[in-house]
Amino acid sequence: MASANAKHTEKASAPYRMLDAWRGLASLWVMGYHAVEVMIKQHGLSSSSWLVKLLGNGVLGVPMFFVISGYCISTAALAALQRGHSAARFAKARLRRIFPTYWAALALTALLSIAAEMLVQSGRLHSSDLASRNVASRSLAWYAANLTLANPLLHGKDYLVMQAWSLSYEAAFYLMIGLMLMAAAWRNSRETLLWCAHVITLAAIALLLYRPRLLHFPLDLWPEFGLGVLLYHSTHRRSNPALAAIWVLAGIGLTLLYTLYHSRLIGWNTDASVTFQYPFAFLFALLLLLLYPQDERIVRWRIARMLGSIGIFSYTLYLTHTFSIGLVNHAIKFLHLSRSYNAAAFLAMTAGAVIFARVFYEAAEKPFLSQAGRARAKELGTAVPAAPPAQEQAR
Repeated sequence: MASANAKHTEKASAPYRMLDAWRGLASLWVMGYHAVEVMIKQHGLSSSSWLVKLLGNGVLGVPMFFVISGYCISTAALAALQRGHSAARFAKARLRRIFPTYWAALALTALLSIAAEMLVQSGRLHSSDLASRNVASRSLAWYAANLTLANPLLHGKDYLVMQAWSLSYEAAFYLMIGLMLMAAAWRNSRETLLWCAHVITLAAIALLLYRPRLLHFPLDLWPEFGLGVLLYHSTHRRSNPALAAIWVLAGIGLTLLYTLYHSRLIGWNTDASVTFQYPFAFLFALLLLLLYPQDERIVRWRIARMLGSIGIFSYTLYLTHTFSIGLVNHAIKFLHLSRSYNAAAFLAMTAGAVIFARVFYEAAEKPFLSQAGRARAKELGTAVPAAPPAQEQAR
């Protein structure tokens, strides 16, 4: 339970309901990035249009997810502390949120890979990225790494579900928050957890500036997650002047990263450079902070409701869009459609990915959601699938 001081200074804040919409936008941006990549490589799509260039930066959807996740997990961890739940129970709940759906996507990808390999060997399929995975002939270490998301420790960057690299970071972040939760429970203080996260955020930024080789997984991308923790702290204690100082320090640090190391690649398995990734994460967190007071009004906008309905199953969309795009792409090539139908092909890939994710969500994600998630579905309307509230959802 929180200490008297924490009770006194904690600001009662409404849930940040727009996070569902932002999560939906992030998942669509990442999906659009991979769809455009396929269209350019295999269908001769020109990369000169503004829309293609915009979607070509869809990798920035991942920092959006990390910032949102930092906010959500802060809420979940402090709720666990208030209810007297142990750190082990918190970690178990968070990992349960990730793994069952991920394992289902992993199994489906493996089956599709084996099927594609058989079709290539029989001559019915010319080539396929899935077929090249050689799932049936991999080592035990590879299987163990992919099943546990421990690739950074066991088997490098070789993921069967290629976008699962970010889940390795998520799982590591959750475990770190679990350790901070243990410290907060020992001190009986909500502030302990939050300030531990802030200190790690600033320390990671300092290492990126001055000793980047010392910064390894998962701390190389922790500051993006830490910005979400800072967002939570700021929206719940806006009157605390120390938090304003942290925002200033974070802004200075990110600016220095941009000016001093603008060409440096960061992240254990990402191609994004400091030029875009950290400043973008900071600006996104700052935007969320500025929009928070208007949350109840903005969430009623039609576009927000539309994106929020996708945000409900954004985790599934994030996990499954690459192979659903691949399946539609193979169908397009099998039908020998002309390149003059590029726009239709792109729409078919993206619409197919969204529809497939919605169906997959019902089978492999929804059964593992909490009662709070089902209550969220009723709030959004009967036409919208159930999911955890934005502030409790891991992704």
